[in-house]
Amino acid sequence: HRIADLAALRRLAYALTQGLTAVHNPAIDLAAARDIARTELDSAIGGGDTRSLTRIREVLPEVIDIAETGQAPALSTPWPDLDRLIGGIAPGRLVVIGARPGHGKSLAGTNLALHTAHHHGHAALIASIEMPRQEVVQRLVAAHAGVNINGLINARVVEPEWEKIRRHFDAINDLPIYIEDGSEQSVTSIRAAAKEVLRDRADLALIVVDYLQLMSTPDSNRSSSRAERLGAVTRGLKVLARETNTCVV
Repeated sequence: HRIADLAALRRLAYALTQGLTAVHNPAIDLAAARDIARTELDSAIGGGDTRSLTRIREVLPEVIDIAETGQAPALSTPWPDLDRLIGGIAPGRLVVIGARPGHGKSLAGTNLALHTAHHHGHAALIASIEMPRQEVVQRLVAAHAGVNINGLINARVVEPEWEKIRRHFDAINDLPIYIEDGSEQSVTSIRAAAKEVLRDRADLALIVVDYLQLMSTPDSNRSSSRAERLGAVTRGLKVLARETNTCVV
């Protein structure tokens, strides 16, 4: 036990050293320094074993068990037709929704978060760059209580709809949905938010990012093409899905 404790202390000392190095590096901004320090500490406290090398015999029984029982780790979406096409939302998966403006991408994201939290009981994180948190919650209330969202936005809720809101208030209030609505979102800031959620709820299953084109890239090189910037963000989000064992949409 003493040897294991000393090894853990060495990992912790190394993590703290790496965090201090990041803090004093002028080339690294505050968000990146925080992310490095948090990642190093999480790794040290979690045991520091980050190996990913696995022999097929270690994974094969799990694969066969899933095939036999039908109990795949993926969660269903609110849309059965989509589930039949993509198999639901699975841990470590990145799903990109593409559509023209005004065709319901944000609505799909909030409804998916609501379904994950209400139907499955798993936590969901909405990283909203376009909408403030109040608008996100208005959409969630309208969907869950079955009321007209325009009434919520324009303060014109009629009495029958107030009754629906009152009836669903406690259930909405208890939903494990977290909202990050900073105007300058990046993969780094969303990773920090996800890790904060995971400290509160280990069952985080879904991260909704609304939306890709508004996300900032790690560097400030605006000379890179739009495709290159989107590619960098997409790669970062795929890594985030693997790191947090969630589905990123």
